[in-house]
Amino acid sequence: MRGYHPLSLFNQFGDLGRCALRPGNVQSANGWENMLKPVVARYKGQVSRIYFRGEARFANPDIHNDLEAEGVKYAILLPAHHILQEGIAHLLTRPADGRRSHQRLSPFGCRKLD
Repeated sequence: MRGYHPLSLFNQFGDLGRCALRPGNVQSANGWENMLKPVVARYKGQVSRIYFRGEARFANPDIHNDLEAEGVKYAILLPAHHILQEGIAHLLTRPADGRRSHQRLSPFGCRKLD
């Protein structure tokens, strides 16, 4: 049996912008240039801002540099890292009164939601 690993790119409305069906043994972000660059080029000049959100597999300096060079704002999950976890541990604890405290992260900063 042969497996496949899709790489899909959606716009803000959930519409499929581009898709590639790759062999099942490739890394998640493999082929990102062939997927992302044509879409950025298509939207350049048509919209005032372009945003990219990706999973931890897209935490790659080549991807970050390309997005920044194109002026694309991005939010990419970072893989778990024990040194980073220790450095932000005080931000991850719940308030003493037991209420849940949620924070919404964006490329523009952080704000607390009630």
